[in-house]
Formats: sequence, C-alpha cells, structure tokens
Amino acid sequence: MRRIVIFSDSLALPRKEPQETIYEDTYPYLLRNRYEVFQFSKGGGLIQELVSQAFYFKQYNPDMVILHCGIVDCACRAFTHKEELFFQSNIIGKIIRKLLSTIITTKRIRNFRRKSWTTPKDFVRHIEQLKQQFSNIPVFALSILPVSCEYESKVPGIKFKVEKYNELLKESFGDKLIDLSDIQQIGIMSDGHHLTKAGHQYVLKKIIEKLLIFNL
Repeated sequence: MRRIVIFSDSLALPRKEPQETIYEDTYPYLLRNRYEVFQFSKGGGLIQELVSQAFYFKQYNPDMVILHCGIVDCACRAFTHKEELFFQSNIIGKIIRKLLSTIITTKRIRNFRRKSWTTPKDFVRHIEQLKQQFSNIPVFALSILPVSCEYESKVPGIKFKVEKYNELLKESFGDKLIDLSDIQQIGIMSDGHHLTKAGHQYVLKKIIEKLLIFNL
C-alpha cells in the first residue's frame, strides 16, 4: 500500500464548531481505505510550522506528499506575526495590544492594515523548502477554499488575499495543484473556511482523481 504524508492546518482535522465533523468524516481518515496515511496537522498552523516537520516525516519514506494550508498564512490581520509575538512576549506589549484593541478595535485596524502573517515571498520560499525535502517524490497541494460573499463582508480583503496565494500555489505546483475552487457551499462551514462532512468527501474525491492521473 502506497504511503501519503499530509501536512495541514486545521482543515484536515475533526472539529466541534461551528458544525461538527468527527475523525471518521475527515479526508485523511477516508484516504486510509486506499493508502497508508501519516499526518501532521496543526490548528492555526502557518506553512513555516508545517514545513519544519518535514525533517521528521521524511523518515516515513512516503510515496507522495500533500500540503494543505494557506488561509492562516494569507488571512487579513490587524498586526503582523512579529508584532503579535512582541505583544505576547512582555507585559508592556500586552498592555499596548489591549489599548489598541479597545480604543481603535482590532477589527478596524485589521480592515485598514490587512496584514498577512506569511508574506507572499516567504510563502513561496517555504513551499520550495518542502519540495526540496521530498525532491525524489511527487509533492501535491490543495488550493485554499474560495471566499463567499458573506465571508468577504465579514473580513474585507480576504477574497483578494486568497486569490493571490492560490495563484502562488498554482505557480509553485503546476499540475500537482489539487484545485478546490468548484466546491459547493454545503461543503464549507458557516465560518467560511473549514470543511463540513460533505466538504471532506469532496476533497477526498479531488485528491483521488489527481493521484490517479499520476498513477498513484
């Protein structure tokens, strides 16, 4: 049985809210009917954190790798990742963060600054690092889920960000990008970016279709 290693943020994980998906609903679990699957998933995980685990997961000797991340990296933020780390690192930073969030509000700052925690340049750099770690096997990626009008209204600018980072994924992976752009709304939770049970079924289908093209 061929081996897959999956690196992902929370999208490949079960969750309780806003809708429930149990472990048996997730596409990594369902892939185990066809493949031997090893998985590193981190809720809120940035691509840098996922790629840092490649050193260990390379030892599983997979036949292929699937990367599933991006929304955490590209999402519109009030502050950069370095700024957030500073705020949390000392009492003065925490006070400044609280004052800014109270006086101006984090939402207003976010809508104005629209910072991403991973820059486009760094996003591509980490992709290349992952591909170098697994240079002898196919490395695939799942695209970031499309943004609904409701999600865009809640987080202005998120649609542009997702389209930008999806383009970077397309440029980096080419025919090894697994495009999820035609997912139906029933496949996406009400938070706008997590997969429902139906969404996991959809992703499973798209992965298998792509792997079959490569005779995997």
